[in-house]
Amino acid sequence: MKEEAFAHADKETIDRFLKSNMDVFPGGTGTSFMRRELTTPVYVLMGLVAFVLLIACANLANLQLARATARGKEIAVRLSLGASRLQIMRQLLVESVALSVTAGVAGLLVGRWLLSVLISMRQSETSKLTITTDIDPRVLLFNFGVAAFVGILFGLAPAWQSTRPDLATTLKDQATSVVGGTHARFRKGLLVAQVTLSLILLVGAGLFVNSLMNLRTLDPGFRASNLLMFGIEPSSAGYKPEGVRDIYRRLHERLAALPGVTATGHANMAVVSGDEWDSSITPEGHDPAQASKDWAYMNHVSPDYFRSLGVELVAGRDFRWSDGFGTPKICIINEQLAKEYFPGKDPIGRHIGMGSDPGTKTDIEIVGMVRNFKYENMSENIGRQMYRPFQQMEYGLNMWFYVRTAGDPNALGTAVRNEVRGLDPNLPVYGLRTLEAQIERNLMTQRLVAGLSAGFGILATLLAMIGLYGVMAYLVGRRSREIGIRMALGADSTQVIWMILREVVVLVAVGLAIGLAGALSLTHLVKAQLFGVTPWDPRVIALAMLGLSAVAMFAGFLPAHRASRTDPTYVLRYE
Repeated sequence: MKEEAFAHADKETIDRFLKSNMDVFPGGTGTSFMRRELTTPVYVLMGLVAFVLLIACANLANLQLARATARGKEIAVRLSLGASRLQIMRQLLVESVALSVTAGVAGLLVGRWLLSVLISMRQSETSKLTITTDIDPRVLLFNFGVAAFVGILFGLAPAWQSTRPDLATTLKDQATSVVGGTHARFRKGLLVAQVTLSLILLVGAGLFVNSLMNLRTLDPGFRASNLLMFGIEPSSAGYKPEGVRDIYRRLHERLAALPGVTATGHANMAVVSGDEWDSSITPEGHDPAQASKDWAYMNHVSPDYFRSLGVELVAGRDFRWSDGFGTPKICIINEQLAKEYFPGKDPIGRHIGMGSDPGTKTDIEIVGMVRNFKYENMSENIGRQMYRPFQQMEYGLNMWFYVRTAGDPNALGTAVRNEVRGLDPNLPVYGLRTLEAQIERNLMTQRLVAGLSAGFGILATLLAMIGLYGVMAYLVGRRSREIGIRMALGADSTQVIWMILREVVVLVAVGLAIGLAGALSLTHLVKAQLFGVTPWDPRVIALAMLGLSAVAMFAGFLPAHRASRTDPTYVLRYE
């Protein structure tokens, strides 16, 4: 370690550096901003997928039970002829696994297509990091492993139940007259589990959708309407760092002269782009003991940058074209920085230094203060921000230009490209879009999570509806003799419908109660992914419970209505 490099560092900084380690990993497992951003949402989506998978498996188990019931006489005959339970269970498990694996293959094909669509929506054209949709052996192994596992797990119970029939009753063809039994209890338990998981998914979907709506209606501190943005990269066209300031100013003047343009400005860091640049600072009169905690988001910007964004200058002045090399160093800060470092004081005229080492010169004068506005993303808590004039940059940087128009900003795209081409045909233009589109891109992760969770919630509700309908249709079929007798004794259709729906109400109520407890205990895990909504939002929970209850009652009403139209004469004659 070169001692001169730490000549002015405080003891805490030196000790922290001496204790630091450097670990070297393969590039594929190294630090990635994209990985950091997507890790938690991916885990959340995996949890949602697991819930949907469990609901689908419950339906698979119900399907296998229904098929086994329909094949009850066949199984009883095989057992009577000497077949062992193990042989029949093996056959039923093979059928269950074959069904599950077939679904897994179909899901793999559909999933790859959907994944490519999602990634194309999420990928930024300026990002050097890419996500591949290639299916490697690990994905294949996991997919087929899960398919085989759930096929065995949720086929085992139906196979076990199906190979324990009452041979005498079954062979006499009296199975349909039996009320209740282990099969019915097991299917009801699966139905309760489906309702429970569906409620958890619906509550989660409601929270994510509500959070996205809050972000979309949030005031970012700038006016996104009628604003076009794009980036240029002079270094790729052979410009040296010392020559970029001139090209930026000339382009600024050309854009400002376009018809319909009311303001234009440029900055090194694009707003709400997911990127950030922060640096340690030394505010005038700061506490040296807090030096390691003094930092702010940084940006180099042009004159009229804040006006082009529609950000209010609340004190002091804006940058001027004369603020270049050889003039005093200046900066503009936001209200949050002034509030933390100069509470109750006028920050204009005070000074800040770059760096946090003891003895750092505070030679940058604060000449202006702007209103707080979003810097990195829409969901952030606005932090300290410090802006320097781009004319005082010591090195060349790429820039993002902002052009405010009186009309539709999309109509200005061709004119902007022509101006850049007229300045230098070799200057590449990238990221040409409106700021409103940029905000939507910044919310892409939240949109994906909200959209997919809503889709999973709807899918889970449909699966639960199908499961409920199947269970109730099965139970009504087994109680056909009882229903016929009741109607023969004078029961009307309304009484029969309520008799069936009463059982639906009990099953759904149990599922909702367990699901509510599960939702309240699990939603706090996604608290960090929410914005402006609590994990136990009563409106979201109430809507999810009401919606699921309505769907469940509809699914239960269909077999109940069919049962109410039973002809008692036909049923009793058949029995």
